[in-house]
Amino acid sequence: MQRGSWTLFSLLTLCASLVGCGSDAQCAIDTDCNLGQRCTENQCVMIGEPVDASVDVGPPVDSGDEDTGGPADAGTDTGPTVMGVGSVTATSELVAGAPSHSVVAFFSVTDPEATDPCTTTLVGGCSLRTCADTTPPPMDAGVDSGVEGPPDAGTDAAPVDAGPGEVLPNAGTIQVTGGTVAITLTADATGRYSPASGASQLWTSSDATLMFRSTAGADVPMFGVALTGTSQPVITLPSASLSRSMDLALSWPVDGVGEGEMVASFFRADMGTGSTTLTCRTAVGGGSLTVPAAALMSFDSANSVTFTAHVVNESVEDLDGWTVTVGNRSAALGADGSRAAINVTIAD
Repeated sequence: MQRGSWTLFSLLTLCASLVGCGSDAQCAIDTDCNLGQRCTENQCVMIGEPVDASVDVGPPVDSGDEDTGGPADAGTDTGPTVMGVGSVTATSELVAGAPSHSVVAFFSVTDPEATDPCTTTLVGGCSLRTCADTTPPPMDAGVDSGVEGPPDAGTDAAPVDAGPGEVLPNAGTIQVTGGTVAITLTADATGRYSPASGASQLWTSSDATLMFRSTAGADVPMFGVALTGTSQPVITLPSASLSRSMDLALSWPVDGVGEGEMVASFFRADMGTGSTTLTCRTAVGGGSLTVPAAALMSFDSANSVTFTAHVVNESVEDLDGWTVTVGNRSAALGADGSRAAINVTIAD
């Protein structure tokens, strides 16, 4: 996984033509700056960079009358810690001879007062996510596999749409270039992005480099990320009856796998009581992944669960209080070239 990937754009100054700027000012709003920059304290800075402390931003704020004990002004707001989350995920696959691609984007503002119906813990080095939702979430493991899998938008904790009446944050126009076709996503009036998809692969090799860029949106800071494509190695599948008292060894060939992580998931949805997802991941270049028995013990004996596996190459961007996960994704394959997905029964 890449975190805080290198930014695509160099810092340039523009101030002379801006109306209303002071002698040290470079901008008044974000659109006065170049792509990949935003306007902060009248300066064009790269997204995520601090403001130049040498710039005069005016006299200090009055801290109050000392004689009367007036309240002190806290001064300039240093910005929010967490405003919201988002994800942009590109998928490229060749499954059972059928090529396909898609790009999806979603952004939402976090509510610190809201109660999260899901909890995430670490078990045996894997992530265990349990949700108390009374209605199981939509499944996504591919129609050709005949197997239902865990919800997946490119991250283990992807934001969930709260409903059609909610107005979501706008991240502007999102462009994905460097693939076999150029992709552009735009938001509607409610901030929702219609997915782009097609019957072709967006990349055919893990050597391909895709560039994700956003323009200035009304709510979400601009971002720019470059990621290599993901591969589709053939992975060993668990048997139909899986012992939870023994480690599970998974393996795949490493030729041409490129960068990213192999992600193996075990998913169980219980109508009326929620869902459980166990996710284990490792560098795809390692060629093997061991799921410890301690993690498999998270499921009861006789539980029916769904195993799926895919490769992801992600970058998590921290942007002025926003956490945006950008990623490429491809399904791992079974020996017959179909999607790596199988229903298994947990046994002692």
